[in-house]
Amino acid sequence: MLFLGVFVIISILRFNTGVIGDLITQAFSVLFGILSIFPAIGLVVWGGYYTLKASNFSWNRKLLLAFFSYFLIATLYTHIMVPTGYEFDMKYITEYGGIIGSSITWSFRWMIGEIGTTILITLLLVIDILFLTKWSLSSGVQKISKKTEEKLILVKKTIKKKSQTLKKPEFFSENEEESNDFLYKSSKKKHIKENSISEVKNKSIKKYIDETLNDKNEELDKDDSKEIKTRSGYKFPPIELLHKSIKISENYFDIAKEKADLLEKTLKSFGVSAKVINISIGPSVTRFEIEPAPGVKVRKIENLSDDIALQLAATQIRIEAPIPGKSAVGIEIPNEKNSEVALRDVLEDNKFKRGKGNILVALGKDIAGNAVVADLSKMPHLLIAGATGSGKSVCINTLITSILYNSSPDDVKLILIDPKVVELSIYNGIPHLRIDVVTDPKKAAGALNWAVREMEHRYKLFSENKVRDIKGFNIAKPELKLPYMVIIIDELADLMMVASDSVEDSICRLAQKARAAGIHLVLATQRPSVDVITGVIKANIPSRISFAVSSQIDSRTILDRAGAEKLLGKGDMLFDPSGVAYPIRVQGAFITDKEVENITNFIKENSSGLIKLDNKPIDLSIPEIKEIVPFESQQDELLGEAAEWILDTKRASVSALQRRFRIGYTRAGRLMDTMEAMGIVSGADGAKPREILISKDELEIKLKNT
Repeated sequence: MLFLGVFVIISILRFNTGVIGDLITQAFSVLFGILSIFPAIGLVVWGGYYTLKASNFSWNRKLLLAFFSYFLIATLYTHIMVPTGYEFDMKYITEYGGIIGSSITWSFRWMIGEIGTTILITLLLVIDILFLTKWSLSSGVQKISKKTEEKLILVKKTIKKKSQTLKKPEFFSENEEESNDFLYKSSKKKHIKENSISEVKNKSIKKYIDETLNDKNEELDKDDSKEIKTRSGYKFPPIELLHKSIKISENYFDIAKEKADLLEKTLKSFGVSAKVINISIGPSVTRFEIEPAPGVKVRKIENLSDDIALQLAATQIRIEAPIPGKSAVGIEIPNEKNSEVALRDVLEDNKFKRGKGNILVALGKDIAGNAVVADLSKMPHLLIAGATGSGKSVCINTLITSILYNSSPDDVKLILIDPKVVELSIYNGIPHLRIDVVTDPKKAAGALNWAVREMEHRYKLFSENKVRDIKGFNIAKPELKLPYMVIIIDELADLMMVASDSVEDSICRLAQKARAAGIHLVLATQRPSVDVITGVIKANIPSRISFAVSSQIDSRTILDRAGAEKLLGKGDMLFDPSGVAYPIRVQGAFITDKEVENITNFIKENSSGLIKLDNKPIDLSIPEIKEIVPFESQQDELLGEAAEWILDTKRASVSALQRRFRIGYTRAGRLMDTMEAMGIVSGADGAKPREILISKDELEIKLKNT
């Protein structure tokens, strides 16, 4: 027995004891868990007892009973840290109290519950201590009470002696003046209390309580809340107009743990050794942070995305390899039930309430459930794109509502361009609007052109006052304070179809120069193609939001990287602000149309007598560009001959002019452009030939007039 005990101890200590030693180690680990060393020590003690029995060795039964009870308590205490329902999980059996500990813990939990089991363990520990020592619990209590009583008697005697030595106050007449020698230190407090009581008598009690509570609330909320009205009389809408998100009562942790185990098994079945080191449960997706074993390539995990989705029965998964700032790979799996992110939850978060920014906007919550708030003035422009129904319109409503809750009309002005006509018209009448919502695409081009002129006007003011930006100007000239301006275009594709040249030129000029002038753009489109989001626009708008798109090509058009094609829709977005290496996955905040209506109605009702600042009318006309024939072509001696030849041969092309008149491509191209400007031939239409628009008689008249 002594040899067996020593052999087991050596095996448990991970020395090389062969196959038998490994089997014994596994058996003890399953039976006793991390406490397997104690039974092995017991075997050594037992074997030693029989060895020394011939030498009249006396066995201490008290010590043996204490050892056994301590081992039982240690087993219980070790295994009670295992979550309820996982007592017989093999992972916990070997790492905690073994089968013995799990069986005892499960039995006690079933009989007396979690709290009862904890109390029982504590009680057994106290009994063991009393059993091993001669100390009695009752005698200990008696000693403590006796010492306490003696100290109380001593304190009473000390107080009595000091009170006898105190100076007693003398009686005096009412006509005599009070001496300061007889005023106690507490008299000041009594005086204040008497005054406060007399004030309450003069007022009604209810009124006094209401005033006191209001004063306290104002003091408490002075730092956290804004003033209700601004210098222009704007009243911020109450937060109660928005709804709170409904929390789904479901044990997400248990579900996530099961998926983590399944994920490890799935990766192992494909030959990838990895371990889940962290789980982040978000509103719509859960991210599992995987730490691959040394030698495992990240690309191998990325290539298994479809296989992982199949094994986990997930609609779509996204792999972030690696996670920025961590030596781990993130696997994002959709939740079985999405939890709503209400806009009110983000607006009530300290990041928004105490955030420092000129144009704070609430976007939603990230994978970890933290609020995502951005400052539009630092972006400085934002591009929003995604497929139909992915959440763009709701996102625009949350941006506008955030501005209404955080900024007064003195601080921020809005220009809303809505070619869809019905999306943003509800905001008509609020004092933040510089002009009514623009729905005509041609007027929209004029509004953008006015914004360019306003930008140039502001830069002249900055130059005259020797400041660099709007912030410096407002500090230098507070009486001429300029508001920030946000231009929101709900559907860029429609504007690009109607007036692409003027719209793109204005957008590019604003994107390049308008930041310092306090003018910021928010462009939204549901058609993320290169003819809408041109390279020039993308180069000048660094901050982007991509909702779910249909293909990887669209994702690359918006974000310059793949990933948006794997989003879930319904507000699931990738937010890529300027200066960030990787986009952030965000579940967008949700606001209903009814809530938008309630907020705008509240602002309109409380802004009827509001003095609107900077209320000058805006000229929405576009300067007409006259089609002027180039001077070089006007003087070209071949113009008349080339036009007659085209009318005769019906061949209106640059290459035909080159071959017929033996001229270079540049001169032939200028001739063709001149004839197009004069209305002789039609414009180029891809591979189709140009059409001849006039007759020979009309050509003679045109040539005479040039």
